[in-house]
Amino acid sequence: MKTARLFYLLLFCVTAANAASPLASSRIGTPEAMSLLKANCFACHNDEKKKGGLVLTTREAMLRGGENGAVVVMGKAAASRLVQVMQPGADPHMPPKDQLTPRAIQSIESWINAGAQWDAALLVDRPPPAHEQLGALPTNYAPVLALAMTPDGQRLAVGSGNRVTIYDLTKTNQVLTTITGHRDAVQSLAWSTNGQWLAAGGFRTLSLWDAQSNATRQWTTPVGRVTALIFTPDASTLLSGEAAPGRGGSVRAWRVQDNSPVTEWPAHDDSIYGLAISADGKRVATAGGDRVAKIWQWPSRQLEAVLEGHGAAVYGVALSRDGLQAATASADKTVMLWDLKTKLKLTQITSHNGGVTGLGWAADDKMLATSSEDGLARTFTNFTVHSGEQSSSTATERRLGGAGLLNAVGMSADGKMVAAGAQDGAVWLWNDGQLKIKWKAP
Repeated sequence: MKTARLFYLLLFCVTAANAASPLASSRIGTPEAMSLLKANCFACHNDEKKKGGLVLTTREAMLRGGENGAVVVMGKAAASRLVQVMQPGADPHMPPKDQLTPRAIQSIESWINAGAQWDAALLVDRPPPAHEQLGALPTNYAPVLALAMTPDGQRLAVGSGNRVTIYDLTKTNQVLTTITGHRDAVQSLAWSTNGQWLAAGGFRTLSLWDAQSNATRQWTTPVGRVTALIFTPDASTLLSGEAAPGRGGSVRAWRVQDNSPVTEWPAHDDSIYGLAISADGKRVATAGGDRVAKIWQWPSRQLEAVLEGHGAAVYGVALSRDGLQAATASADKTVMLWDLKTKLKLTQITSHNGGVTGLGWAADDKMLATSSEDGLARTFTNFTVHSGEQSSSTATERRLGGAGLLNAVGMSADGKMVAAGAQDGAVWLWNDGQLKIKWKAP
């Protein structure tokens, strides 16, 4: 996870460290298995639908099996049909429109091999536990965990601590307005393509600022922290990625007009750190802590591709303008480019000396910008994009500068303006590769 965010998630896990006991060993894998079954199987294999005569909502029903017999052989995952149909290329394949990651399948296998212990309490939807209720954020804690620039490069939004400051870059970073009301650190920001709307996400909170009226709306989200945001091209819908300890990551869609929820779906086995959408609005990309990126058709939410290759959490994802290529950035210190038609990796950039925390792609598809835990912001050009053949080449790198730990990067659509935010609250702004100004966010 991003270093700055790891602190928060660790706070939620402290009590879990005290729960280890001999009894707990008999339930190894049970919480994750319950979560995977609920997210991927219950919709079709419940008491009402019973597809294939199979019900998976209770242990007893699961062990009874379906029309084709048993689906679980206790202690023998490899012989269990439940596991066999999850494998790539299986026919029939389950889930029908998705492919579980190797990690998820391994979790189900381990659970069956350990006796498939069942905990119905884990399947009950309940409000966040009391320990998720936050106290006041320390006044001196103001890292820049998120920033976003309007496509025209004229305004920059910076999340420092629990405040969002919007700057006018045409007037040497003059402050336009400040958004308050978040109790936790702001972890995600996004502008609509037309520059009218700015969305900010934090702990169970979303804010929406209207540049035309200078008014801000704020509402509560159901789960965890909002760690990624993106608007649809027509600015009618806001997509948010959620992160909550012990749960998979979900994407939630909101109607911009009235904040009402549109749809929600489980997308990753871990927190979601990045969202992107193609210029035509037909493809959505997600990046997760489960080391993969995924491509979804929008608005059908049908899974189109799973991009596997990173060795650690994927912190950022971007799509080319035509939606046919994807770029991913990871804690494993690499950036990868992908051909979405062949699902092949086109290019791997390995010049970062720390996790790659942020990623941007210019609208003409000719430049990438990154932020890194090694303290440097970079741009890359001359990388392989429009090729169907796998390539191991890197790209032409330009080191812009920076210092300390950089958490986020933003850029204008033409790639001329690039900004980066640091753990110590510093904001760096470059114009055509030259440092224009550096300042400390309030």
